[in-house]
Formats: sequence, structure tokens, C-alpha cells
Amino acid sequence: MERVDLDTRKGIIELPYRMFNPRDLYVVHAAMRDVLVMRCEILHMADVMRYEGYCPHFRALEPGEMMPTYDVEVDEDENGVINEVIFHERVAVQ
Repeated sequence: MERVDLDTRKGIIELPYRMFNPRDLYVVHAAMRDVLVMRCEILHMADVMRYEGYCPHFRALEPGEMMPTYDVEVDEDENGVINEVIFHERVAVQ
């Protein structure tokens, strides 16, 4: 992977609790392996783990811009081998 300046590549990822079981931990690992986590909190009302951090896959932010939230898509083949992890920036509903 080429070197990327992480200073402006901040974002939020929310992973559902159901992913934190022995059967699916490999998916969590694939989603989070490139994320430098700076904060993590458990949101019981939403049933998610919320992570704030830096990631080379996040869009570079402009000064003063709020951190976006990213949805994580994990592409697996029929044998459960992970081909790709894609971060989709959530679009605010107006």
C-alpha cells in the first residue's frame, strides 16, 4: 500500500454488535485492519460499536469539515475468503 497522509482522513465507523461473535470476527478484522482507532464507544441504544479514527481509505477532509460516517462493505467469495473491503461514506438525508 502506498503511503498516505492520514492527518485529514478521519471518519466514523459503526459496527453492529452481532458482528462481535467468534464466527464473524474475521470480518471485523478485515474491516478494521487499516483503521487507527482514536476513540471507541458502545452505543447500547443503537446496538453498535462506534469507532472514530484515521484510515487511508477515508476521503481527505477540508479544514473545519465534520468527520463523516462510513458504512463498511465486505466482499467475500463462496468459500468465505475476503476479496475486498469497501468504505462507503453515508450521505446525509435532507
